[in-house]
Amino acid sequence: MDSLGVLGRLPRVGVRLGFGYGSGVMRQRGNSVGIGGAANMLDVCLVVDDTRAWHAANLLANPSDYSFLRHFGPRAVEEVQRLPAFVYYNTMVRLPDGRVMKYGVISAHHFADDLENWRTLYLSGRLHKPVSFLTELSAEWGDLLRGNLASACSMSLLLSPATTHLRDFFCALSALSYHGDLRMLVGEDKGKVHKIVDSNFDGFLALYDQFLNKDDGVTREGDKMHVCQSLDSISRRVSQLPPAFRLHSIPSIQQRLRETVWHSSTRQSLKGILTAGSSKSFKYSFQKLGKMIRNFKQQQ
Repeated sequence: MDSLGVLGRLPRVGVRLGFGYGSGVMRQRGNSVGIGGAANMLDVCLVVDDTRAWHAANLLANPSDYSFLRHFGPRAVEEVQRLPAFVYYNTMVRLPDGRVMKYGVISAHHFADDLENWRTLYLSGRLHKPVSFLTELSAEWGDLLRGNLASACSMSLLLSPATTHLRDFFCALSALSYHGDLRMLVGEDKGKVHKIVDSNFDGFLALYDQFLNKDDGVTREGDKMHVCQSLDSISRRVSQLPPAFRLHSIPSIQQRLRETVWHSSTRQSLKGILTAGSSKSFKYSFQKLGKMIRNFKQQQ
């Protein structure tokens, strides 16, 4: 099921789930990429039972993937792993066929917590969008992933105007995990949300059609959506959010969203200096900035 052909070089010890995401995996307008044949970096994440055991095996198999932290062993790597947003990334890893990969590892406990409670909205936010699963999807993960999608749909409906269109709704939904993200200020393509939706519209429809149909306050006429904003509809949608987001007003919910994303994205970016090392971090950031500038010029 490894559609990207990348899991063969990584340990499979305790791996519960694997998925690929981002412009190197999912086709985006303006990028000549597809599943497995990316010009952009491949973004991959593994969910594992025991992060220390996994890193111990990977340090033996792929020591050069790690920064200077490899010299301190799997225990030190795991300690850094535990810093929010609880993902440990090895970046700019060159594959034998010339492709470049960034892969992250997270514990099953922290991953489930983020899906259910939006503790960081770091990986749960990425999973608001179509991704490519690289391992079989168990019933347990399927339920948690559907719950994450249902929460995202409810949040987007709360933030939607009374009349909107499916494309605009999916764009707002895709942008949930970018509210307050430091990287959107510098280094990210400002038009990435529209590219994601326009290039994967059918994928978004497949993910969210069932939840839109279940909401009695949503009516659709083709691509146009009418969103009931009665107190009953709003209260029902708020009740479907993760507990920490069930607040008394929509502005306060938006503020909680921004704070959650800001804290997790900022800490994870700072953690990247340790996990990638200063040289890789600078090169990666420079490439991101260059990509943002190129996209800005294309829009002129």
